[in-house]
Amino acid sequence: MPGQPKLRTLSAEIEKRGGDQHVFDRIAAGDTVCSIGDSFGVSRQLIYRWIRSGGEEREAAWKAAKRQSADALVDDGLEILDAPAEGITSAEVQLRRGRTDYRKWLASVRNRAEYGERDASVNVAVSFGELHMEALLAAGSYASLKREPELLEAVIEEEGEA
Repeated sequence: MPGQPKLRTLSAEIEKRGGDQHVFDRIAAGDTVCSIGDSFGVSRQLIYRWIRSGGEEREAAWKAAKRQSADALVDDGLEILDAPAEGITSAEVQLRRGRTDYRKWLASVRNRAEYGERDASVNVAVSFGELHMEALLAAGSYASLKREPELLEAVIEEEGEA
């Protein structure tokens, strides 16, 4: 990391506090990137740069920690809902609902398999043309349609000739 003193300093500080796992444990526990950056005295952009600088292995650990954070988000939402409701106003109820809805949504984004909405729709394709042909064949009508049409002979007379 030559020429990147802030990134070097951050990496050294992360190592002092327990290495990469320290950061990923905090993410899995539900901490935000901003709060992690604040605890190191850096911006969230520098935290993201640190993640990218660690290659695929660090990015994979980052993604796994984010998936695990969905559990923490769901727990936080439950705590918000279970907080004592004595004397709260309707505005506070709306605020609690919004906070829990956001956590529920974020959990579904971070761990779709566990908390995402299940797709209950079923797609069925029906070919009526094929069904119609089968019905015609079964009724024997198709054979008559497939036969060459009979040619009719006609004599055309013009007016005045007779």
